[in-house]
Amino acid sequence: MCKTRHRILSLAMALMMIFTLLPTTAFAADTDHTDSTKAAASAATDVTANKTVTDHGDGSYTITLSVKGTSDTTSETTRLPADIALIIDSSSSMDDETGAWVKCGKTLKAKTDLLGKTYYKCEDGHRTSTLPADGLCQKMVWVWRNRMYYAKEAATNFVTELLKYDDVKIGLADFSGGNWFCDSNSGGGKRQHVELTDDQTRLTNAIQKLSEEHEDGTNYAAGLKAAEAILKNGTARQQFVVFISDGDPSEFRTQPQDYKSDADGTDAAEDLWGAGVTIISVGIDMDDSDALEEISSKDSEGEPYCF
Repeated sequence: MCKTRHRILSLAMALMMIFTLLPTTAFAADTDHTDSTKAAASAATDVTANKTVTDHGDGSYTITLSVKGTSDTTSETTRLPADIALIIDSSSSMDDETGAWVKCGKTLKAKTDLLGKTYYKCEDGHRTSTLPADGLCQKMVWVWRNRMYYAKEAATNFVTELLKYDDVKIGLADFSGGNWFCDSNSGGGKRQHVELTDDQTRLTNAIQKLSEEHEDGTNYAAGLKAAEAILKNGTARQQFVVFISDGDPSEFRTQPQDYKSDADGTDAAEDLWGAGVTIISVGIDMDDSDALEEISSKDSEGEPYCF
């Protein structure tokens, strides 16, 4: 199960995706690997996937996904291009607040006490005798913020880190009961939808415009179909969906009608898996979620990419 209460950035999705490191011969130009499933691809190329989660002790986590391969003819590795669809739940429950311990982060200023000794103090009154390297207050404080705040923060970190690589493109869409495509066709179109791009500014601007003011349920199929629409125009051999939600699926309340039978997204997930797409799910402030596990791809030990 997606264990532990997904506090804050279970997220911290600085997801340093080392998944892009594969043997050059695994996908050499003269080798035809058209395997449609992860299992088949692994058997053909001897590629295995694993994940690790590092708890930083401040409510944030770094998730590392790695894909490693071996070859009889070479040990050389290369970074393969990757297309990533970042899909974010924008249902009304994303406005619910959740508390977490975070670093104060305010600037420390030097002060002198009555004995002439130097100390450092931030504007919130926290004191320390030593100045951290970054000059910011390290005091842990309890804050209340809504779930969308954390989703935006995680998504921004994700985009910033991954677009440091020239061979990565990211698309963005949000969903609740509907997605960008169906809402636009029914006269809505208030959601964010960004096709695959390496334009960091465009993506971060769209992330900041995300709204949780959609009261029409949480339909996983809507989000996954939005991902499919983004990735269909991609050209990278590696394609991923990062799916962020705070709740179990519920009925799709807008068009198209055929999504209603797949509210939990399992059919849509199978379509993506069949196309060789890896789905990574992230829960926000959830005790566990079998539903997220059901749409997630599995690592080499059969564990879901569900955080």
